[in-house]
This record gives sequence, C-alpha cells and structure tokens, in this order.
Amino acid sequence: MRKVHCIIFLLMLNVFLLKFGQADVIDIAKFTSAYNLGSASLGVRLIQADTGKVIYQYNDKKNFLPASNVKLLTAAASLLLLGSDYRFKTTIYTDRYLHKDTIHNLYIDFSGDPSLSTANIKQLLSKISEHGIRQIKGNIYLVNRVFQGRDYPINISQSDMSFYYATPTVAFTVNENSIPLRLQADKNDHAFCIKQPAAQKIKIINQLQVANKQQLMTCQFDSHMNTQNVLMLSGCLGAGDYQIKFALKNPFDRVKQIIQEQLMKLSLINNHTAIQKLHQIDFSSLKTLSTHCSAPLYRLVWHMLQNSDNLYAQAMTRTLGKQVFNVGSFIAGKNAILAVLKDKLGVDVKTVQLEDGAGMSQNDLLNAYFISSLLFAMQKEKVFNFFFNALPIAGVSGTLSERMKQPPLKGVVHAKTGTGTFASALSGYMVAANGQKRIFSILVNGLMQDQKASVLLFEQQLLQAFFYLK
Repeated sequence: MRKVHCIIFLLMLNVFLLKFGQADVIDIAKFTSAYNLGSASLGVRLIQADTGKVIYQYNDKKNFLPASNVKLLTAAASLLLLGSDYRFKTTIYTDRYLHKDTIHNLYIDFSGDPSLSTANIKQLLSKISEHGIRQIKGNIYLVNRVFQGRDYPINISQSDMSFYYATPTVAFTVNENSIPLRLQADKNDHAFCIKQPAAQKIKIINQLQVANKQQLMTCQFDSHMNTQNVLMLSGCLGAGDYQIKFALKNPFDRVKQIIQEQLMKLSLINNHTAIQKLHQIDFSSLKTLSTHCSAPLYRLVWHMLQNSDNLYAQAMTRTLGKQVFNVGSFIAGKNAILAVLKDKLGVDVKTVQLEDGAGMSQNDLLNAYFISSLLFAMQKEKVFNFFFNALPIAGVSGTLSERMKQPPLKGVVHAKTGTGTFASALSGYMVAANGQKRIFSILVNGLMQDQKASVLLFEQQLLQAFFYLK
C-alpha cells in the first residue's frame, strides 16, 4: 500500500511539474502554496550568466540567514587571495644538536591545516630519523603562530557544538577534530553499545537509553564533552544503529597524545618528555627537519563545497584574516572575506553581514542579489574554473547527489546547498532548455520542522521553472 501511495504522489508531482514547471511566467504564490510554504520567507534572483540581465527576481534584496551559502564567499575569497596552489604547511624544527645524533628541543609549527591526519603526522615525525637523529633530550613544543581569539564564531547553536560540524577551529587540528562513534541499540537491556576506532579511543560515560515513540515524547538525546575529551551521553534515542561523529572539545590534547605516542614508538623520547603549547618563537635561528604540505587549495575548496565542510571553511576564514590583517581570528577573517570580495570582484558588501565563513552563526545575513552578483563576477576571474568545478552537481555529486536525479535538472545544475534550523538555500549556475547559461539564488527562511522536506521539492520545482523559462 505504501508503494502505491508513493506512485500516486509521484504522478501528482509530475502533473504539477508539467502544469507550472514549463510556464512562461512564474507565479511564486502558486509554488509556495503547492508546497505549504506560505508561512516562510523567500528571496529569489535569476539572471543571464553572460550579461547579468535579470530574468526573474522576488525579494532579492531582502536579507536572509544563508546557512552554508556563506561558503561561496569563503571559497571565492580564498581562491582570489591565497591562490589555487596555496598549501597549509606543518613543519618540524630543532634549535640545536647536542651530539651528532641528539638534539635539544623539537618544535612543530602548526598552520591550522583542516586536512591534517594522524597518518600525516606519523609520516612527518618519521622523517626526523633521516637526519641521523636518535634522541630528543629537551622538550617538544607545539607552536601556534596563526590563530588568535575564540575558536568558535559568535552566536552559533549550542546544541550543534557536540557534533563534528561544529568542532572548534584551531591551529592544532587532526582528523577534523572529531571522533566517529557507532551507537547500537541493545533491545534486551534498553541500552546502547558504543563502538569507537581503536586508534582514536576516548573515555565515554554512557547513560543513553533506548526509547519507544511514547518515551521520546518526553526524553531526548543529550551529549556533552568536557575539556579532557570525556564524552557523556545521556537521554534517549529510538532503537537503531547510529553513526555519529562527535567534536573534540580539546583538539590540542588529541594532537599531543598522537605525537607523544609516535615519538615514543620511534624511541626519540621517553614518557617524561614534556610536550607544551607555544605561541611565539623566533624561527630564523632554527633548523628545519621536515615539512608536510596539504593538498593545493583548489582541492580543499572542492572538498569544502562538495561536503559543505564547516571546519575547512572556518580554517580558510581565519587564514584569510592572518593574511590580510596578520590576525587569525574570526572577526579578522570575516572582514578579510568582505575586503577581498570588494577589492577583487567589485561587489557591494554593504548589505552583507558575516560572523564566520561557514554560515554557522545566526548573525550571518545575505541576500539573493548579492549572491548572484558574486557568482556573476567570479566568471571573469582566472580561478573561476576551480570555483565552478568545486560546486555539487544535481543528481551527480556532493550534497546534490541525491537531489534532482532526473532530467531535466540532473547534470545541468551546479550549486551550493545550505541547510539551517530555520533556513534552506540553493545558489549556483544552470543551463536552461534554450541552452542559455543562468545564475540563480534561492533563499528560504522561517521554516518549521515539517516544512524541511517540502522546501527541497519547492527548490527543485522552481529550478525546473527556471529551466523552461524563456
């Protein structure tokens, strides 16, 4: 019966698409009414990609919470200022040799590389022996010269901070500052069994209970990690098998642990060797022992936009702040983004309000006019191909791989998604039925929970109308 209902729904949807999706004039009221979005707020702009001529607009200069559409600004500014070949570097130094095979202090200079992994750190440390070094007599110093200030942007959801998409953005980043866990319900004792990677184990206090629908009306899931990276799970979840990535509260301790274990395995230190944090050091007198470089920036931007990775976006934001103002803070980073977009692209940033580079802050405000203007201006830049190729493709890749999987939109829409507690956004490029290239931005705010699914269908329907619109 469920299958029959699904078929009937799809048939009705197709009729709606044929009726409204190929019209010469867009009646936005019919679109919002059809998907029960009358209570939501909406801003839309559609322009020709070659001339910038307006094809359709609706509340396009009204500001909305843009969610992850902010990453379009971060990607553009990063490529324009840092360059497509920019790489984050993690470098090991020593101050002096005590003997032929013994050094005094070891310094590891971190850059906030969001892609740095345990494997990268192990490979970096293994190269120390290539210099004939067999022992470290002094201390190990982990150096942060790049980021200052708070590790979270202001006014983000407190409930998000336990999860990987809200992990702190710090210089000492490894494995995206998160830990993947598997939560399996045991129906017999109404508890959850927690499984975690052997190489990344943390302490877990598990008080989580399996609950039925009635119990879930009054009991909800709760998680909290303290500064010792002890995770406390409590409350309730429905029976099931969950894969959840939790944010580390103290990434420095995890990096410190990885480095200590690897250096001891290499017999370079003993368990009494001190590992400390350092913010200032004169590197001009130090000797370089090894360096790890990240993938080039264009590949990191591709990862960020395809996966809507907040950590990558925030690391780029703070790096831009360091490059422009020599201060790697969030406030410097967001002002650097705006300065670069104004200076390099000539777009008017007066109507834009940013607090971060990922769209996590509830203070972020953008409008469809600005986003479409940014996308239009980027076409003239040398880095445009890297920018365009990093966007998810409808029905094919990234956050759009499971959306718009059928013609006419599959493969012809290249866009950035955005999802927030009350917001949905979709902005990018498309090719219309007449072969014309177009730029669009759709911003929706004021969504209730039961409108989250229908807004995705609404965006698809509106894009199909754009596809046929002359």
